[in-house]
Amino acid sequence: TVIAQTLESFTFIESIAVSKDMKPIFSALRFKPVINLHYFLPKKLVRLAQGFEVNFLIWNCFGFTFKQEKPGDYPTATIINNLDTAIAYYFRDRIQKMIEQLARIGKPQVVILVPTNEALSDGLGIWKYAQSRSERETVIAQTLESFTFIESIAVSKDMKPILTMRWDDYLVKANAQSQNTYTAVGINTLRSLPDKEKRGRRALEQARLFFGQYGIVLNPTEEVKERQTNYLGMYAGEGVASQGNRIGDRDIVWINFEESNVKNSQLLGANGNLAVVTPATPDEINRYYRWKKDVIRSRDKNNEK
Repeated sequence: TVIAQTLESFTFIESIAVSKDMKPIFSALRFKPVINLHYFLPKKLVRLAQGFEVNFLIWNCFGFTFKQEKPGDYPTATIINNLDTAIAYYFRDRIQKMIEQLARIGKPQVVILVPTNEALSDGLGIWKYAQSRSERETVIAQTLESFTFIESIAVSKDMKPILTMRWDDYLVKANAQSQNTYTAVGINTLRSLPDKEKRGRRALEQARLFFGQYGIVLNPTEEVKERQTNYLGMYAGEGVASQGNRIGDRDIVWINFEESNVKNSQLLGANGNLAVVTPATPDEINRYYRWKKDVIRSRDKNNEK
């Protein structure tokens, strides 16, 4: 209560003039920038300190292999269990430090999520799945079972254990809407933006760079633009689901170790009303992606033998 009252009392800041091209001085609960890290995050930390449950959500994405039927065509996607490049595994020491810091004020509930919205987005025009839904469900189950590295993230006996969960199951437990409902809204959100033509051109470039990592060259077709836009719309849907840092009946904070497209799309979907915390520098995140590429390259070479 004292923390909240102190933050709310910083009205004198408004009397400190800064030029329009300068960053404003803000108190965490009063100033609401487009990225509302400094508005929603303190509120959730106060809730944590008051004994309420706050979920700190971390994505651990799937791996993919791609295959083109014809040169230039959009490829089919095969989802794989990518524990050897798991982002939560790579940043496990950072996650442990985060838990230790949060434990000073409360009992945080860390949840590592498997993105079933990416694996089961049938009919939404994102991936051209090579596997049946049943086969993809098997990969999801294998991925959840393989998170044994979580045991190496030490938490004290009076702390809540780290949970691993499917995104669709999390939404059900939070009394929220379905994952594909949120994805559809996110896609429509991106398509309704006034600069959608510019974003469409950017989507083509992003797709070119992404698939280029796999040695795949795409023709810059309308299908490529649509699918890449829908892919970003999936992330925007996550933002739709978590506006105000609440999902259904749960207080949440997104912990992001992904590249910037993920966070930026979530913020668009939430209309900026969301705190996304990135406890890693851009250089550290880039090093992760370089390391991931090296692991995948080595894996592919071994598979060819």
